[in-house]
Amino acid sequence: MRLGRRRFLGLSGAGLALTLGSPLTACGPTRRSALPEPAPQDGATPSAFDPSRFTEDVLLFARGVQAGAMSATSAVLWTYARTPSSLTLHVYRRDSAGAVLMVFEVAAPLVDGFAKITASGLGPGWYEYVFTTDDGRRSPVGRFRTAHGSDDQRPLKIGALVCTKLEHAPFDAVRMTLDESPDVLCHLGDFVYADGSVSLQDYRNIWQQTFDEGNYRDHLGRAGLYYTWDDHEFMNNLDPVVLAAEHPEQLAAAKQAALESIATDQTPERIWGSHRWGKTAEFFVVDSRSERIPSTRDGPQATYLSEAQLSWLSEGLVASPAHFKVVLSSVPFARLGNLWAAGGGDRWQGYEAQRQRLLDRLIEAKVENVLFLSGDFHCGLIMRVEPEGPARRFWEVTVGPTGNGPNPIASLADAGYLPREDIYPSRQFAYGSAVWPAVTTIDLDPLNDEVRVRFIDARAATRGTVLFDGLLPRES
Repeated sequence: MRLGRRRFLGLSGAGLALTLGSPLTACGPTRRSALPEPAPQDGATPSAFDPSRFTEDVLLFARGVQAGAMSATSAVLWTYARTPSSLTLHVYRRDSAGAVLMVFEVAAPLVDGFAKITASGLGPGWYEYVFTTDDGRRSPVGRFRTAHGSDDQRPLKIGALVCTKLEHAPFDAVRMTLDESPDVLCHLGDFVYADGSVSLQDYRNIWQQTFDEGNYRDHLGRAGLYYTWDDHEFMNNLDPVVLAAEHPEQLAAAKQAALESIATDQTPERIWGSHRWGKTAEFFVVDSRSERIPSTRDGPQATYLSEAQLSWLSEGLVASPAHFKVVLSSVPFARLGNLWAAGGGDRWQGYEAQRQRLLDRLIEAKVENVLFLSGDFHCGLIMRVEPEGPARRFWEVTVGPTGNGPNPIASLADAGYLPREDIYPSRQFAYGSAVWPAVTTIDLDPLNDEVRVRFIDARAATRGTVLFDGLLPRES
């Protein structure tokens, strides 16, 4: 049955299911389910530790807690303390009766108030963690999931965040995203809007204010995080070559402030890297900002990513044994026409030679199930990365915005001032909306070869309304 785009979008909120996998048979596909999750093999031991015996101190632990850089056996755990204190990190899980099984305990030294510890010896599964002081105080209790084991094919839920400008705090969409119980959070950048910052203290101040005023402090500790930056962590419309040449100390300060404020093992020299969740998914975190060379944009040597990063990304996508390959890019990858094309120089589309090299490698190697997850646009989009040709089978989901104003092009289309078919041509788009703030979740199911995307309205008047809920269509 062929559905027009209007009918498709009209049904999607009621749970329209279009498969990404094999075509439906007359009797419908046979659903497959993953095996139950086994207990982690982590050497956990019974413990008398009880976080409720400590007093939570929200003034001392002013930014809450975070987990990040999750692998199947480790995670980076983070907090910030306003005043110097002796901290201990406790990582544990609970048995079926709720008793504490301690897995990892260590002193957590502070550097300028920040504690960042790699907890090792874990196994695939959910953990709790907390930082305590010698005088009986503690941080909030956080929780996170480590990555799936090497052969695991259980489904995975992503909660996606992007673009949180302080003037729009408290970012209700952050809380609502965590209420969806994601297994992993993916932040696509513009975590802060640091425009006008120059010194390290300037950048630290805006990070502090964003945590103080937003829902990050209270809710970011409810799931582990992967992160990439965009331009506003540095300055609007960052040109990294110019900033490095004219104000290298500002560039260094912006990078330091970002990476010290996130639970991550990324370094200023390299934030790109991958994280594999068994055979379900592999996340490829891309640096779409700090390595580009704008002066090369229109030529055959266009450099959006460094050659080292491009080689790592293309060959990693080709070699990945995971069913889904999820590319976390702060700026959209898709080729867009009409009014969208006006800003193409700021994204992958403006560096066409390098973008095409990546696509050519994926097509040549017959790579399937690549999903681009991006931000920056201040609207929610589901689109094919190319309107025509062999790359049309790759999809992109543009997130949010979680806490910033709407895209003007999308707003005009939503209001009926621009033809929707011109802005969201049905040959390329499955969804488009300027509604903000919005919650974005993506469910990956490798056994049934499905990707389900949900956009949820986070506006006060219509909070919780499902804007879109459907499975990505297969190439047709």
